[in-house]
Amino acid sequence: MICRFTAEAAFRFAASCAVILVGVGTTSATRWTAVAMALAAAMAPALAGHSSLDGLHVEAALSLCLHIAGVSVWVGGLAVVSALLLLEPERTSDLLPRFSVLALVCVIVV
Repeated sequence: MICRFTAEAAFRFAASCAVILVGVGTTSATRWTAVAMALAAAMAPALAGHSSLDGLHVEAALSLCLHIAGVSVWVGGLAVVSALLLLEPERTSDLLPRFSVLALVCVIVV
């Protein structure tokens, strides 16, 4: 028997798993798994959208997934950087150069 999930159900499942992993995660591997689950949740609607109707479904879906992943990491990173700069301004010299490299990679991917 083949189970079929809607994009909404896949999104909710992956997002719920990510929240649970962040809540109970104490190791780096658990947190990276949560990041992967959150990205999967963000991409679920993209894989079921109008890119799935095209004859070049794989290329369209891959392009859209890379776009969503790049934007998600960039915007999420920007939120974290903003919060940390407000809470711990003395870390600016460490934080900004590292985020700049990440932001550049995200812009190239997008």
